[in-house]
Amino acid sequence: EGDDGTREMAVAAQGIAKAAEILGRQFALVATNVPYLGRDKQIAPLREYCDRVHPDAKADLATCFVERCVAFCRGGGTAALVTPQSWLYQDSFKKMRPPMLEGRCLNVLARLGPGAFEGISGEVVNVCLVGITHAQPGAEHVVVGIDVSELGAPAEKAGALLEREVESAVQKDLLRNPHAKITL
Repeated sequence: EGDDGTREMAVAAQGIAKAAEILGRQFALVATNVPYLGRDKQIAPLREYCDRVHPDAKADLATCFVERCVAFCRGGGTAALVTPQSWLYQDSFKKMRPPMLEGRCLNVLARLGPGAFEGISGEVVNVCLVGITHAQPGAEHVVVGIDVSELGAPAEKAGALLEREVESAVQKDLLRNPHAKITL
């Protein structure tokens, strides 16, 4: 019992406790569109957290979330994510890629590129869809994918995802690319 402010704080505390309980678990599937926030737009505490916990992915909050979502998965669990394409090839993520390729199974990759969503116009978001399993890849583990990034409208991209030939690469071979760039 108490005033409205006290009750409100109690409800908020319960919500925070429940969130902490959920975030402490491990999951069979994590599926999300990660948040996009470049390092230059992050507040100091967030930047410091990313420096400490995700030093190889810290250039963008989205890539920190890639690492975190895979870590949320129990052994054999999979993260299905909408992420920026940048972590696949940009030099600012060259330290992030080798541990990911050596210690996790990259299963599927669909490069959608800019204009992938109806509600976002222009070149604002340059995305890919990725499926990563929290498991050690075997020597012959194959990554499959499709690249529709050159197409314009979301409907055009969706149609091409259904019709195009799937490309593939042996995951361990990607480590031989300069800076372990992820390409098919």
